[in-house]
Amino acid sequence: MKKIRPEFFGPAVIIFVHLAFLLSTKYTVWPEMILYPWLMSHGFVLYRDIINPYFPMLPLLLSGFFEVTGASVENLRIFTYLLVIAADLTVFWSAIRLGSSLRKGLAALAVYVLLQVAYGGNALWFELTLTPFLVDGLVLIFKSNGDRRKLLLGGTLVGLAVLIKQNAALFFLPVLYLLISRRQIRNAAYVLFPGVVLFLLLCAGVYLAGVGSDFWNWAVILPLTFTSQPGFVSMPALHQYPLIFFPALGALGILWRLNRISERIFWVVCLLLAIFFAFPRYENFHLQTLAALAAVLTVYLP
Repeated sequence: MKKIRPEFFGPAVIIFVHLAFLLSTKYTVWPEMILYPWLMSHGFVLYRDIINPYFPMLPLLLSGFFEVTGASVENLRIFTYLLVIAADLTVFWSAIRLGSSLRKGLAALAVYVLLQVAYGGNALWFELTLTPFLVDGLVLIFKSNGDRRKLLLGGTLVGLAVLIKQNAALFFLPVLYLLISRRQIRNAAYVLFPGVVLFLLLCAGVYLAGVGSDFWNWAVILPLTFTSQPGFVSMPALHQYPLIFFPALGALGILWRLNRISERIFWVVCLLLAIFFAFPRYENFHLQTLAALAAVLTVYLP
């Protein structure tokens, strides 16, 4: 019988504590997370019969999950906690990749657990869903050292994050800047190609489903014009801004330890883009991606 390697105990204990935190606090059920998949399983068509201002990957994942388990709050909670575990493992792995240290990986995971719970993490929403894909993809690209397989995989993961929420596409901008600063502009094709393929597959899917114009109106035009709708914008109060920018203080660690200015700029821009998820309708749970990135970047703190 093989013995369990001791380095597995640390993350297992922290993840167990994380789940204990979540199980002992109130779970928030956002109606879209259970209603949309239920409607889809009863013949309603996304975008044509259901107004969805996001790309379709999360409703499709939930619909498939509920087809197996049944649509219920309990099963939605299970799905949420599976995502949380995936985010925990992503933060742990990413921190080890960046910091080359098991101890730093454990510290980053502990920081993430505290931030994830504090920032409305006991609920399923789009930012929580895309966090494992986006963080894993960014770290893979950052540590690729020109390895085209890692660039392809990283680009695929960021592309999948875009299929969950469209403004994740903005993260391709710091990625392109990083490649240009490293004089690897030719490798940009390996990062962008998977995203282009995924987007074309998305377009083909909505066209074949007969909802191309509906998808364009609800998932593209509507989000671009949201801010002009009366009562839609909900900006944070003045006392909430320190709460928003607190995780971004991880940028101080970057400025302290990273030697290349271009790499500092890359991560600072990623943090700022993660902050933008909270606007123009501020809620704490929109900062889930920011919490994960800030936790990973603690590996650069002295």
